[in-house]
Amino acid sequence: MYKNIYVLVDIQSTDIGSSTLDEAFALAKFSGAKLKVKHFIKLEEEIQGSIMDGGIHFMNLEKKVQWFIDGVHDRGLRENIHVEVDVEKTFHGDTTGIVLNDLKNWDADLVIMGCSHKLGSILHIFSDRFIEKLSNKTRLPILLVHACSKSLNQ
Repeated sequence: MYKNIYVLVDIQSTDIGSSTLDEAFALAKFSGAKLKVKHFIKLEEEIQGSIMDGGIHFMNLEKKVQWFIDGVHDRGLRENIHVEVDVEKTFHGDTTGIVLNDLKNWDADLVIMGCSHKLGSILHIFSDRFIEKLSNKTRLPILLVHACSKSLNQ
């Protein structure tokens, strides 16, 4: 079974992010795996939002990121699952290389990420091109979780 599950989550989309985390925690509990949860902040989008609202966007983002990190760590403690959380800021960068490096360094054996049918593609940072590049450069299985997915423990 799986030992190290790498989870890409978009905290800006709470329904998909929650479904992704639910699935990851259920699978980790079932298989006894550790989780590494990763979120990317695309700075170019955040800067644009802050320019429009006078900086409030950035202050709210920092609070939301800390709330996310604390919540994932707390859930790991409650469910007795080892969890690492990493939030990385990028600027006009392709995140595929960062993810591939993480997968190798962390010795991951599964990737889990959220997606949406509503938009017709993977949400936000996880574009169709991202998924294609990732799947072409790794032999790891990639599990896509939809917002309406039922967790293994439901």
